Amino acid sequence: MTDKVKVEVNRCLGCSVLLNGFHMSWCPQVILEGGPEGCGLTAASRVQQMVLTDVVERRIYQDEKWGGEAHDDKHSIRDWVTYLVAYLGRIVSRENKWGADSPLARKLFIDVAALAVAAVEAIDRRNLDWEDKDEESN
Repeated sequence: MTDKVKVEVNRCLGCSVLLNGFHMSWCPQVILEGGPEGCGLTAASRVQQMVLTDVVERRIYQDEKWGGEAHDDKHSIRDWVTYLVAYLGRIVSRENKWGADSPLARKLFIDVAALAVAAVEAIDRRNLDWEDKDEESN
């Protein structure tokens, strides 16, 4: 029998969102009041924060699994679209089996969002490289 390790999870006292670098960087309470004692996010904002936190966590997982920038920057826009369509296809093909509000569908939508973020990050890095090259030529 294996021992289960209890992990302490810190949550914002105001919105109950997991405290991480992403939440800490934009939470109004953290920025304006200097601490997460109660950020006062609305219910809709809490849901959005939870979703964005899940996307960021998925991006971290993807980078660890696939190698981050070195891997992502090799992909073309066509590659990214192919990956996104494949994940979206999985959702559509299983919708009747899972139901509209399935946790599995949610997970795949988080994967799609994280993949889209990875694509935008790769595009932005390429554009930054172009800007750096433009500056070097002047």
